Amino acid sequence: PEPSPDLHPMPQPSPSPTPEPNPEPSPEPSQQAQSLQVFPNDIGNAVGKTLTDQEKTMFVNCWVPTNQNSMPSSKHGKFTKRLLLSHLGEKKYKNWLAVSRKEEGAFCKACVLFHNTKGVGGKSKGGGQTPGALVIKPLTKFHDLKGKTGVLDNHISREY
Repeated sequence: PEPSPDLHPMPQPSPSPTPEPNPEPSPEPSQQAQSLQVFPNDIGNAVGKTLTDQEKTMFVNCWVPTNQNSMPSSKHGKFTKRLLLSHLGEKKYKNWLAVSRKEEGAFCKACVLFHNTKGVGGKSKGGGQTPGALVIKPLTKFHDLKGKTGVLDNHISREY
């Protein structure tokens, strides 16, 4: 796959005859993620945008990580929890769960592409609940994903 046209090439350092006395520290993890290639069909590129039908089709068939190292993770005390590639393949999640390298988290494809900006769910005149994780913000905490109280299972049980 070709890199996104909106990515900027990294500037090349000019040759230096002597090493710099105070080299730059290693980039923080979020800076490292920003330097990763983001594909045009990364679902994170669709968040908060009004899309044409053609663009929606592109994002329905969005970028999918090919290895576990491309999956987002979160720290919880001494433990690191990660969204697993196997989650993307599970029958109840595979048609809607998407990973964004750009946003370093997970989204619901249908909610990103078709949500009502005034709110989701509910029957109030205000439009219901303000959209949040999986809709307009990435899911970035991966400690409680499945089961009765899991974020993913709760999301699919809602009637939006």
